[in-house]
Amino acid sequence: MEGSSKNAARRKDLLGVQLEVTERLLQSEEAKLAVLKGELASSGGAPPGGTKAKELEAQLNNYTRIHIQFQRLSQELRQVGLQAISQKPGRPLKASRSLPAIGIKPTSKLRPSVFNNLVPHHQTQDISPGDPPKLDYKDGVIVSGSLEALLEEFYPTATHYPDHSYIFAYLLCIRLFTQPHELLAKVSRLTQVYHHKSSSSSAESNACKVIELIGEWTEMFPYDFRDERMMRHFKEITQLACQSGDLRKAVGQIQQTLVKKLSVLDKYEHALAQVNAVAMERLADHEGQVNILEVCEDPQILAHQLCHIELERLNNIGPEEFIQTFVKEVMRTEPQFRDMKATRNLEAYVEWFNRLSYLVSTEICVSPKKRDRIQVIEFFIQTAIHCYKLHNFNSCLAISIGLSMTPISRLKKTLSKVNMNALEEVEHIMDPTGNFSAYRSCLSSAMSIVAQGKQQASCVVPVFSLLLKDIYFLNQGNKNKCPNGLVNFEKFWALSRLITQILSFRNTNYSQERVKSVLHYLMTVPVCSEDELYWFSYECESAETEMEKKRYANIRASKSGPVRIKKKVSTSSVTSTTLSSSPPPY
Repeated sequence: MEGSSKNAARRKDLLGVQLEVTERLLQSEEAKLAVLKGELASSGGAPPGGTKAKELEAQLNNYTRIHIQFQRLSQELRQVGLQAISQKPGRPLKASRSLPAIGIKPTSKLRPSVFNNLVPHHQTQDISPGDPPKLDYKDGVIVSGSLEALLEEFYPTATHYPDHSYIFAYLLCIRLFTQPHELLAKVSRLTQVYHHKSSSSSAESNACKVIELIGEWTEMFPYDFRDERMMRHFKEITQLACQSGDLRKAVGQIQQTLVKKLSVLDKYEHALAQVNAVAMERLADHEGQVNILEVCEDPQILAHQLCHIELERLNNIGPEEFIQTFVKEVMRTEPQFRDMKATRNLEAYVEWFNRLSYLVSTEICVSPKKRDRIQVIEFFIQTAIHCYKLHNFNSCLAISIGLSMTPISRLKKTLSKVNMNALEEVEHIMDPTGNFSAYRSCLSSAMSIVAQGKQQASCVVPVFSLLLKDIYFLNQGNKNKCPNGLVNFEKFWALSRLITQILSFRNTNYSQERVKSVLHYLMTVPVCSEDELYWFSYECESAETEMEKKRYANIRASKSGPVRIKKKVSTSSVTSTTLSSSPPPY
């Protein structure tokens, strides 16, 4: 009984992390939806088929998809809580001190990071408002400053060029105050003023450094330049600088590299849209069929394909998305942020984690025979172990959650025939105790092993929801401005360090072969809803408790039982049915 209660508490903590992250994304989508509706209302509506109408439709679909995921996770979390309470009557479930709830009042305490960093909150002494300093330094490092002074430090001159780490921290976090195109407009105006007021030699030296700065910007944050306003200011600066023939070659190289990066992003997003379209078509198909073992019999091969998906999704997230996701709440009150760049790639990655968890539960629940369910459970246990060995912690946790969801954990007759001890090491690593201290230690070791080249054909994929939660609490726990009104640049440094660590997981050259049929299946196979999972679960093993019987009756009465997803049993129709649509170039 005690072990069962601990498992319920563990599932509650893990689901809570994912629920909080999904809630933040849902709030972000709701804010963007409200802005679009407001724009349409102010313009007197939009003609059907117009650009704004299509944009609104796409935003509604995105909001609906994330809202469904949020409802699923919320229901599962409530179910786990009820299960834990029913197993230990009279004893309240102990809350995890390492996982504070979203919405708590920010404090000035040291906040532990998922990477075991501590974010200090230094109190700056009050300064007379009549004569505040432009910049504050501590041990030779900028810790605060006015927006004007920080821009002055960022802008290069004939005798000054900012440090690389300052450029990254400034460009990453200044979007908490202004949009990138507004910042580049200021750089363009400063360049024009400097060009007209300085001598020819100083102007040429300044132009050279400005082009170098723009080159670093396009290298660090290429997605900023998808904005037409950014490209307009980019052309203003480069045309002015290119009056010197020596800089034309450098500008051409910057443009060529930028176009290549944006083309890769466009190709990825197009492929992702194709995948989502196929997934929606198959979900609407009442003959949708599910059987992972018909597509991939080797758990190690499946683990490798999961690594490919994880790395591709992680690699295409721009660093600025981590910041922009958590500042969308100001969209309603701050007009200058209403057209802020979307964070689709980050949201797609979070959705992938939720999908993988539900895919695991679906594969088990739709198996009508006990021996088939046992086989599928053992297959996913081995897949999780292989993911752990490959340092793919995100897929490992998603599979672990899928195996522990209530529709699965209640199948006692099935689970009694499965050796769940094989998952003990994985469960220990994913234990939420001490702010996931075991996981963080394992993550650090994995990074060291891969960095030293001790393990070939490996990668490091962190638990993405914990990274987002860490960034969120760092952002909430540290104010944007100091008490004296200056910008809190210590917060910029802290966010910059954390996101730099996240970027170190990207661009891994994963050499294992891609199996298109498996990749296509994982991303497009129909996945059960919450009620469908319970329906299948009760069909596999009858409802026992009063709560289960009541839920089963409600599902049957609402006619929300599964009518579209079936277990595929024929091995001869894998190519014609499961892969009826050719895999997109993903």
